[in-house]
Amino acid sequence: MGLTKKVNFNANVKQNTDSDIFGTSQVAGSSSGINYVANPSALTNTSGWATYQNTAQLQPVNGTGGSPVVSFVRNTTNPLRDGADFLFSKPASNAQGNGVSYDFTIDSADRSQLLAFQFDYLVNSGSFNAGNASTDSDVEMWIYDKTNNILIPVTPYKLDSNSSVNPSVFSGVFQTNPNSTSYRLILHVATTNASAWALQLTNFIVGPQTVLYAPSVSDWVPYNLVIGATTTPPIPGTIAVNMASWRRVGDSMEILYTFQQSSVGSDGSGSYLFPLPPGYSIDTSKIEVNNGIFQGVNGSVEVVSGGTSWVGIVTTYDTQNLALAIYNATINSNLTAVGSGATGSGLGHNSNTSYSFHAKVPIQGWSSNTVTGNDADARVVSARLGLSSNYATGSNTVIKFDTIDFDTHSAYNPSTGIYTIPVSGKYKFAATGIASLGGSTYVVQNGTNKGFLFTVPAANQIHAGSLTLNCLAGDQISVFSDSSTTWTGQTPFQTQWSIDLDSGPALPLATEFVGIFYYQAVSFALSGSPQNITFSVKSYDTHGAYNPSTGVFTAPVSGKYRLKSKVNVQVTPTSITGAAILSMNNSTDGLSVRVDIEDHKQTSSTFSRSLQGDITFNALAGGTMTVSADVSGASGGTLLGGGGDDGYICIEKVD
Repeated sequence: MGLTKKVNFNANVKQNTDSDIFGTSQVAGSSSGINYVANPSALTNTSGWATYQNTAQLQPVNGTGGSPVVSFVRNTTNPLRDGADFLFSKPASNAQGNGVSYDFTIDSADRSQLLAFQFDYLVNSGSFNAGNASTDSDVEMWIYDKTNNILIPVTPYKLDSNSSVNPSVFSGVFQTNPNSTSYRLILHVATTNASAWALQLTNFIVGPQTVLYAPSVSDWVPYNLVIGATTTPPIPGTIAVNMASWRRVGDSMEILYTFQQSSVGSDGSGSYLFPLPPGYSIDTSKIEVNNGIFQGVNGSVEVVSGGTSWVGIVTTYDTQNLALAIYNATINSNLTAVGSGATGSGLGHNSNTSYSFHAKVPIQGWSSNTVTGNDADARVVSARLGLSSNYATGSNTVIKFDTIDFDTHSAYNPSTGIYTIPVSGKYKFAATGIASLGGSTYVVQNGTNKGFLFTVPAANQIHAGSLTLNCLAGDQISVFSDSSTTWTGQTPFQTQWSIDLDSGPALPLATEFVGIFYYQAVSFALSGSPQNITFSVKSYDTHGAYNPSTGVFTAPVSGKYRLKSKVNVQVTPTSITGAAILSMNNSTDGLSVRVDIEDHKQTSSTFSRSLQGDITFNALAGGTMTVSADVSGASGGTLLGGGGDDGYICIEKVD
């Protein structure tokens, strides 16, 4: 339908000096010189663009076909740029489901990548409705994968301006799939607004994003610091102030701490230790750490006890803790560790003891020269479900919503009533309902009641409520009714459930370390069908990417991942060919690779073996990886659980 030509820009092409997601003061298209829209501005015609009419709904079906009532023409009256632009017009009637689209083909190098999508626009005439956090805009952006016949969300996807005076720029991103180079850009009429309007559009750009290098600096984050010790932790008296906060500055963590007590506590014994926030470790390749109190100077401290004050230094005691050392009298005197002892710096000496320090230490996995996270999964995660007819429930049974208004990741199963979390993060679950006999609804996460959504106190009253939960990719969520009643189902939905990703995991930086290490495999009986192996104890998980309940690792950012694992099995063969099999699986490319097969060397006796594998996969952000085990030619077997030698999984991003 549309042109699939890639435009490579050169020095003869007009410069675009807008600051945007493609870079600043660069050639139109992207700093890579690539724009997959061959007709971005209607300089001579509208070739490649076509209007369509799909089903009248919020999102398009495929962005082609039908009998459209909208128009998309070349405009030469006061164009936004150069001598012409596009004019996208809707008549004074409900045109939901109409739109305009453009087909394009990407390079193989841009598969499994986050691409940018941008254009300029201005309301030419009429009553155009802009969007916001809770309201859809009259026109919304989508990408259609022509190879897989699926819609790909654009983030953001709404037009947030309805100005007819000041032109605006739409800037969004979308993620391509690993097996497709053929796509369709879609501007979809999403609302039922019956007023006429016209938009001027120009400078369409689809292409790779600019790689921007910059130091990473975060906001200050408070955390709970509990003073420890090398032998016995102290017990503070009445705490007047205990305030700790940290922030990231490049490859290092900056920490501010103030403590003051107003009554005498207990000294404890040994030198005092001041822990980092949980989950972070000091990078020993950049600062000295050897369990010595005066190693790795990284900050300054002031200590006050009674009428005496000291100044001193902050040091790295080990990879998890800082320590304080003070000068006894002058800067030239010897240093003494803060803690129990004769100096009087401990918490058991005076009522008005206080510590105040500022420290900065390098952190494992952090880089000072980072690439902004432009290849993380930026897709919207959202679903709206409803009942099309009345639905009777028993006591404490799941409500199976049978109608899907939208589901961005196809994560809901109407047969079971279960929504499977596609991306880790905080999720908001909201619901409204009418019950014939009254009743309550509650959210169940992996079989556990997590709290009520709402209660209908009397028959045929409508009530609503919401609940926010931390979820890992792979978690199973459902809504239950606590009593025997009938929930009203009609269109528009009177009983409905909506799911929205409130805040996902922090977007990884391209040079940031991503990895997990879990051990203690959970025992289970082996069979002829592969089963996921789960590992229950975390050593580290930089981005909360592994779900120990399901054994599923969800890649937080696209790239190459090295997967290593080892487990122990015990198998009873039925013949000399009986074997145990370890497989490693990757959803991005659909691979399931047998990485180790062990038998009993041509005998039929019960045997114990270690299975292990090491493989590197390409993974798309949001793609999953698992390790599974099964047996062949055996009457049974067991995957053995236990400590580190009885099973571990390690996954690290290597590129």
